[in-house]
This record gives sequence, structure tokens and C-alpha cells, in this order.
Amino acid sequence: MSVFIFIEARPVECTGISFVRQRGMSPILFTSLHNRNPNLLLDLDLDLFDNVYYFEDLNRGSILTLIQEKQMIVSGIIGCFDDVMILTSEVANELELPHPSLKGLKNVYSKKNTRDILKNRGFIQPMYQEFSLSTPPSDPFVHYPFVLKPIRDAGAYGVHLCKNKNEYIQTLNQINESSKLSMLGSKYNDFIIEEFLTGEFYGVEVIYNLGEWYIAGINKIFVSENNSLCMEGVSQPADLSEDDYRMIHHHIDCWVEALELKGGALNIEFILTDKGPVLVEVNLRVAGARAVKQVYMTSGIDIIHHLINFLCGDEVAISTKHKSDFKYVADLLIFSDEYECITTIDICTESPYYIESGFKKLPINIVSQQRNFGAIIGHVLACGDSCEDAMANAKEISNTIYLNKIS
Repeated sequence: MSVFIFIEARPVECTGISFVRQRGMSPILFTSLHNRNPNLLLDLDLDLFDNVYYFEDLNRGSILTLIQEKQMIVSGIIGCFDDVMILTSEVANELELPHPSLKGLKNVYSKKNTRDILKNRGFIQPMYQEFSLSTPPSDPFVHYPFVLKPIRDAGAYGVHLCKNKNEYIQTLNQINESSKLSMLGSKYNDFIIEEFLTGEFYGVEVIYNLGEWYIAGINKIFVSENNSLCMEGVSQPADLSEDDYRMIHHHIDCWVEALELKGGALNIEFILTDKGPVLVEVNLRVAGARAVKQVYMTSGIDIIHHLINFLCGDEVAISTKHKSDFKYVADLLIFSDEYECITTIDICTESPYYIESGFKKLPINIVSQQRNFGAIIGHVLACGDSCEDAMANAKEISNTIYLNKIS
């Protein structure tokens, strides 16, 4: 039997394992998370895989050697974090398997490089400045407020908003004192400062299909009123006018063409400013959380299935004939803001708008006082008659959650 290899894994990609089996392939996992960030393994059901191979460090040589030693017949290979996407495509290229364009992946892997390319092509860009942690600028030329974040990591991971010089200095001290690590365990060294953009925040799920990029869904990202960098939830699809949708579609086509991105799937985030859409991030894989599920529930498009087909060289045209279950679906993130141990969680599910909810395995030990991804304890999915209505319904349901906590 041929195998389908996961280079690291997240729950969202694991939803495609049954489809991998339907295609007659054996799903296996190559991981170094036990060595780099074992907490990420806690989110995975490793029993879904036929085999799990543990590496001290994932690199092209060690992966190809194991494939050869085990005489694996590889039909497809998928990377599940930005940090392993170039590696995954290099391995797939060696095995003569379909993969996202290495040129495009390398263009986008650095946030500064992405900005440079788009700026040179005439796209509106915020002011930005790269620096090394060892030699930070004492007086950045980007005006306050600005966003400070790693030059390479996923989405909102390690992102700080600096409203003035004092906050900038405090942020640098915090990073230095904590020796902050990336999601996959690498130490941060290079950072970028970007002008803070104002406007509505959106995410786009894009899949490469039969030689072109297909926008499977545009969602609205809801952020905290008190901390605009903290994502509180996502509602799919976004309520956009036809003119705005066409304009956004055009910009995305232009961005991916300029960045030479081809193949695979992307999660693109942008701010709709008064001057038009301005790129925030290009994540080199599908979005985390339940964005893929929201797209399926509202459009019938299974992004993961199409991605697996692409990686196996057996694409099927995307169809929207499948009847969707809901018009709008919101995914509200549930946070705990204090140091504490949560022993029980109860939620009322009687609302007609309730779809599902999920929480981390109990007991939950909160390790962050900040309202960030480390403090998320679960989620609520709810439906509604509009993008905003679905999120309002999810928030109303969240008010019924009862936490039994030990501080």
C-alpha cells in the first residue's frame, strides 16, 4: 500500500485522514514536536495514523533516508505548519510529487521579503522596518502605533502592539527576558515593525485547482475591543458587496501572481482600509481552528479533500453544487484570562443557533495572563442570518458557559 505523509500535523489537516484512506493510502506522520513543542502533540489523535515516526530534527536528508530505508511508496506529502512548508516541498520535489512552488514559498517565508516584492510591484504597503533582536532600533522610523512581530511565524503568534516608545521598550525587554520561542520551538531573532492598519479585518481561504487559484471563502475576523491584535472569532462568509468582492478577488489574484505562489492552499489575511485591501499575512497552508469547516458548512467546498487531490496529482474540479447546511457560521474563541485550573465546563446547548462547542481536555491549566492563543480553552460554533448575527448568537451562547475554577 502506498503512503501519504504528514510532515507535522494539526487537527485541521487530520480531518482529511479518512479521505486519504478512501483513496487507498496509508496515513503516516513524521514529527519532531515531541522535541520542539510537545504541547502541540496533545491536540492530535495519533491513533489516526498507521505509523508515527519521531525525529530529533526534521530535515530533507533524514526524511528521504527513512523513506528509502522503509521502502515507502509515497503517493503524496503534506506540510502542516508554515515552518515546514519549504522542507515538505523540497522532499516532494525529490520524489517527483506535486507540491507548492518552491519559488513562491521562499518569496513569502519572510514577511519583509513579501512586503518588498509587493512594494516594488506598486501595491499599497504599510511602513515597515526589519531588525535583529541583538541590535533593535532605538528610535524606529515607523510611527506609533505599530505592530512588532517575528519576521517569520504563523499569524498572530508572538505579535505585539506598541502604542508609544515606553510600550516598545517594554516589549523588547519582555522578549529578551522570556527568550521567546516560535510555535515549533525555534528562538526568535529577526523581527519586523509594521505600521498599524485601521479597517475591517478579513481572512481568505484559497485553494489551487486545475492551474489557478480558487477563493473558497472570505471570512470576517472579529477582534477584541480592548486589544485589536487579539482575534476573538471568525464568521464565514463575510458580508461584502459585489463590488468589494470583485475588488478583493482582483487584489488576491495580483498578490499571488506577484509573489509567484502556485500550488497547495493559502490563508491570506488583509485589512480593508479606506485606500483598499492591504495585505497583512500570507500563511502558506490552510487556516487553523475551524475556518475550513466553516467554508464546508456554508459552501459545500471541502478544501482539505481538494488539497489532498492536488498533492497526489489527481485534481477534481471544484463544484459548488453541494447543498450547504448554513448560510452563515461563526466560530467564537473562548478564553480564560487568569492563572487558574479549570476542572469542569458546562454550556447550555438549547439555543436554535447552536451548532457545536468544544473545549480542551480537563483539567485545563492556564499558563498565560494575556488574552492570546495560550489562553484559549475552547470554542462555540453558531449560525445566523448574517455574518454579524451569527457572531452575536455565538457570544450569547458563550454567556451560558460555566467554569469551575481553582485559582
